[in-house]
Amino acid sequence: MDHREHIQRALALSGGLLTLADQEKLDGEDDGCLVLDGILRDCAYKIRGAAERLHNQTTKVEKE
Repeated sequence: MDHREHIQRALALSGGLLTLADQEKLDGEDDGCLVLDGILRDCAYKIRGAAERLHNQTTKVEKE
């Protein structure tokens, strides 16, 4: 797998985590689910940020 595919898969994973965190819960929102949704969002944003930074770094290097 090359770095572009790795970055794209990380971004897709991040999007999936955000989708999961944003889905309505059938049995209502209890504190445990709210905490888990917060953790999912936090991880998703960290993964997305790292993937975007790596993308920007590799794009900059390729242009030079």
